[in-house]
Parts: sequence; C-alpha cells; structure tokens
Amino acid sequence: MRLNPRNSLALVTVMYPTDRGVRLLLESLQDSVITPNEIVIVDNRENRNHLDFIMPGVVVIPSEVHWNVSRARNLGWKSTSSEFVLFCDDDNTFDGDTISALIVAMNNPVVGAAAPIAYLGNSTSIWCAGVLRSEWTGRSFFLRDLTRNAEASSWLTQDLPNAFCIRRSVLEQINGFDEVLFPLHREDADIACRINNAGFETVVTRDAVVHHHTELVVTTGDEARRFMERGGPHRVRNWARSRVLFHRCHSRGVKRFVILTAVIPVWTFLVILGIARQGMSIRWKIHVGRIVLGGIVKGYVMRI
Repeated sequence: MRLNPRNSLALVTVMYPTDRGVRLLLESLQDSVITPNEIVIVDNRENRNHLDFIMPGVVVIPSEVHWNVSRARNLGWKSTSSEFVLFCDDDNTFDGDTISALIVAMNNPVVGAAAPIAYLGNSTSIWCAGVLRSEWTGRSFFLRDLTRNAEASSWLTQDLPNAFCIRRSVLEQINGFDEVLFPLHREDADIACRINNAGFETVVTRDAVVHHHTELVVTTGDEARRFMERGGPHRVRNWARSRVLFHRCHSRGVKRFVILTAVIPVWTFLVILGIARQGMSIRWKIHVGRIVLGGIVKGYVMRI
C-alpha cells in the first residue's frame, strides 16, 4: 500500500562499496505494509556495474564524491518531493510495520526525526534503541535495554542510528547534512543536534524495527582497523577529525573545555594504544597512528 500525499515518504539509501546490501534492503520492502512513494539510491561505489535488480520506479543517482555520506544523502533527499524522508544505510533491512510506525511517530508535530529500534542482524539482540551522551566526556551510550522505557511508545534520543526518518520541512530549515564539517562519521549526531536546536524532538519509536547487519566492535583499536579495511585512510582521518569538530560545534562552556583539552587527548592515546595492540605489521601501526593524529590535529585547527 502506498502512502497518501499528505503522509508521503521517500526512502533514500546510499550504496557502497557493493550492491549486495541494497538488494537485501529492497527485498525487505516486499513485506512492508506501506511502501515508500519514492525510492532513491545514491550510488557511491567507485566501480559502478549495471544494477539489474532495481525495481521499476526506483531512481539511481551517481555520487562522484566517495565516502562523503552527507553529500550523498543531500543529493538523495533533494531529488524527492515527499513530506517525510527515510534515510537508511544499505546494511539494514525492514520489518513489515516499520514504515507505518515511523509515519505515526512523525505525525506528532513536535517530532523532527524518528528512528526505529535496530536489532543486530536477525538476532533478538538490540544494537541500538537510542543514544545517550555524557555531557562531560562526550561518550555515547547505545540503549539496549527496553525495560527503562517499558511503558513508552517512543522516547527521546540524542543521536540517530543509521536509519531514521526526518520531516522535509525540517531538512529544509536546517539545510540538510553538513557536507564540509561532517562528510563521514558524526554526521547523524550533528544533524540530530541541529534538529533539537531548531526546536524539534528526535525520538526512537518502539513499533518500528530494522535489522542492522553488522558486527560488534569492542575496542577503538579494532574500530580503527575496521575503518582502514572498509574505507582506508580517508575514513580513519574523518573518524578522528569529526570527534573534535562535533564538540567544537555542539559542546558548551566548561564541559566543552574539559572535552577538548582532556577527554579527547586521552581518547587519542587509547586509540593509538589499541592500534599498537593489533596483530598487524609495525609499518601498518605507524601509518594508521599517524592518520589518527593527523585527523585529530585537523579537527582542532579547521575553521568552523
């Protein structure tokens, strides 16, 4: 069933580095109670082969700036006209009631963005049911225990996972994603803060469910290695840089001073230590360590 024009919804997904995830994502829509009015795939792959599985009506837009997910998402939503835009990374699949539940949440005029509960793959383990962030350390905590919100149909979140629905008028008001400061990493946290600053809530709604097909990463060293394997130096550099830029943009007062002068240097030390403990060559460890340090320095000196 398609949504009526008043509640129209566009699905925007970014495809990289292969088309396998998008195939699974589109297949999951076959069981959806409500299907999007518009589906846009932003092709962010460096080597683009023909996509023979694309359904009729699906629009594919090429993006020439690889690993700039903010630019890709902006290209996607600006090519649509629906009232709501559902951004979903290509490593997720939908449950049947997810889109309809998100629309119900978005019909509350104070809600600027709504996210589903994300389960880890097809398991019953929750990957993310919202995010809380420490104001003094900047550390983000994924909510994975639903008992704390047992009676609520939705609850506030300070960050958005990699699947979330935003009202078009809000996207236009805040000018979408920041392609310059947050091309990759923390772009979801940045837009959540700007939505809140514009006077709207960001929420997680209980009845919306996606399955995030990924693996849990425990340590920062493992995270650095994973980003090198799936994106290379550019991704690692932005991972480090965005940590600094986020708090330069959104933290305030004494808390901002503490995070920028104490917490982030400690975090950087722990990342370097974690890299040193990876079972990789000395050359690799030195190379990745320099990339992280370069990203941190860039975050402090970059003009905002």
